Amino acid sequence: MNEKLKVLFATSDDPNVSGCGVYRVLQPSLWLSHLFGDQIELMFTDVLMEEDMYKQDIFYFTRQAKPDVVNYVEKMKKETNKFVVLDFDDNLNAIPPHIAHAQKYYNENKSYLRKMMQLSDLFVFTHTYLAEQTINTNGIRKPFILLPNAVNVDYLKNHPDEEDNCVRIGWFGSYTHKYDLAIIRGMMEEVYKKLNGQKKIKLFTIGPPKEFIPEYLFISNNPPFEWKHLYWQPTIKYLETILDLKIHIGLAPLEDTYFNRCKSNLKMLEYVWCGAVPLASDVYPYSEAFTAYKQYTHCENRFKDWISKLITLIMNSDLRKQIHDELKKELNEKWSCKVVYQKFGEELLSKYRELNNK
Repeated sequence: MNEKLKVLFATSDDPNVSGCGVYRVLQPSLWLSHLFGDQIELMFTDVLMEEDMYKQDIFYFTRQAKPDVVNYVEKMKKETNKFVVLDFDDNLNAIPPHIAHAQKYYNENKSYLRKMMQLSDLFVFTHTYLAEQTINTNGIRKPFILLPNAVNVDYLKNHPDEEDNCVRIGWFGSYTHKYDLAIIRGMMEEVYKKLNGQKKIKLFTIGPPKEFIPEYLFISNNPPFEWKHLYWQPTIKYLETILDLKIHIGLAPLEDTYFNRCKSNLKMLEYVWCGAVPLASDVYPYSEAFTAYKQYTHCENRFKDWISKLITLIMNSDLRKQIHDELKKELNEKWSCKVVYQKFGEELLSKYRELNNK
């Protein structure tokens, strides 16, 4: 019997980076262990130990390439030449200039990211467009495979019933999407006026701490509707938190930019997984997430289009349930953990054997 391959999944430097921590490291490591446990032995860590340089066969990193991580990998490649995989879920080269925090992060770490790319044996991307753009803008070409985001359909929720004639509307996002809150606030205020008391609406948002959000966007200006904002949740609490919100509609406005086209469709998957009907900009990659009922779930980026479609969904609970039932089917077929990680695990092991035997 062949000895199992030892694979180490390393988190980013920040344990509270929910998206990266859950979907690009924690969840893949658990599912690969479940599906390929007869071939691989997985370990998950946020602390790199020197002895692991000699114990592990494959090292799997996200694109948060901090100096200590790069120094570790550089030493490891010199001493043991172990196989390094680098995962990307966006293109840091394309961060818009108005996102100052992200720009600062990238400017401080871009040389380390490029070094990490040079040290890696295999890249992993969420989709082909991101792969092409990241490779072209950095000029560093390596073999790559795709790992779309996925959700665990064992915990897939049905569309929640309304309570007290109230529709719960949600938004989840990082600091790179914080200006969504300005768009959403304006939409919600207009919708609140047009509803004229026919329905109650509540907004639930999960995103950056207040210091990352300009004051004029935020709750302190007393919107007419109820708004509860939760700060980023630790990785281990994130999934539980978004399920507990029991939202009916999930909002995903997206400007059609180079940076945004390099993002993933994760927000769409999360909303359906939570039991909500998504309402998103008809912009890639959101435009490719689901095919059913796109006339209700996608908008042109025009204010009146958003208002009209949001009111339609708010006022029609039976339509929302009908839409969500169809989107659940697509989620099971295309975006479930079992489907996505089975294919990914096979490709990862195949590429490792191919490249490691050269």
